[in-house]
Amino acid sequence: FKPEDFAPHLPAESRRAIELYAEGLFRQIHSRSDGRGAVIQLEASDEAAARQALESLPLVGAGMLEFVLYGLGPYRGFVASLTSS
Repeated sequence: FKPEDFAPHLPAESRRAIELYAEGLFRQIHSRSDGRGAVIQLEASDEAAARQALESLPLVGAGMLEFVLYGLGPYRGFVASLTSS
């Protein structure tokens, strides 16, 4: 897709991202430095809820944006340092 292909969808995309942030699902959102998308940290009850939130984005619905989900947990280095003697 060319940048101009995205332009008509950006106002709705921005509104939906703000709604998801206000709902507490989107915790952080950053543009990639290469200009090829965004990285979103979200908090959801499970993977299905995360997927549903992302699928509600207009660019995903238009087939112009794909996403990959990665589950996160506590940083193991911190956990190890707290449990070792």
